[in-house]
Amino acid sequence: MFGSSTLLTQDVEARSGDYKLDFKGGTAPSWMEIRVTAKAENGTTYDETFNVDGLTDEQARDLILTDLQGAGWTVSTTGTQTIIITRHGGSEIKQVDIGDNHRGYKTSVSGNVNTSEANPGDKKFKFISALPNAHSHADSAGTLVLSLNSHNIHVALSVDDTPSQVASRLDIALTNAGFVVTRSVDTVILDWEDVTNADSLPVSPLNIEFGLEDGALGPHVAIMLPPPHDVPTLSEWGLIIFALLILTLVTVVVVRHRRAVARAGA
Repeated sequence: MFGSSTLLTQDVEARSGDYKLDFKGGTAPSWMEIRVTAKAENGTTYDETFNVDGLTDEQARDLILTDLQGAGWTVSTTGTQTIIITRHGGSEIKQVDIGDNHRGYKTSVSGNVNTSEANPGDKKFKFISALPNAHSHADSAGTLVLSLNSHNIHVALSVDDTPSQVASRLDIALTNAGFVVTRSVDTVILDWEDVTNADSLPVSPLNIEFGLEDGALGPHVAIMLPPPHDVPTLSEWGLIIFALLILTLVTVVVVRHRRAVARAGA
């Protein structure tokens, strides 16, 4: 199961995700496990579960940090608890997930996006729910928590809610909060370029946190962030400049030819 892991927002790249380890009492309780998952734009995925029984925040951070670096991920730290994931090789982070969490803890993922660096027409944020179904050790399946800048939305789950039921509950809660969203089975999509949403979320960068509080064993939730704005490489810039030079040369030749024809006609 997850321990207490929180992905915090950092304005390091157009997009980033990070885990913050916060073990109450100074060390992780018995049999605590933390599952760290991430996906890059190039399709590279990371999915590892770490047994952190008895470790401090810093010891667990170093354990996970070393494994991520060994797998080729670009990571950095803030303080003794936080791991920031930005990319794999030259490919930026695309999706960050959490799985099950330990009852009594809050686990969440978060992302930071500067919309000026996202592609126009593709500024969609996807909130995904996956198996296992919502579950609990006791009388509550926990609460789904979503924060969008200053907006905080809490959705009470029922035991054995399926991914589609979890998504439906989130869809209703966002709609009631005044957002325009669409749902496709287990995924809720919020388009920042929708006029209503843009008015509700006028600040860039947008800070998102999505997770489960006081639940256990499920559901598994994820945030998929919009793709970054395409910036031409040096070779692409060279082709662009070359094309502009050719266009300019052709224009000059055509203009001179027309002038010569005009003079001859006169």
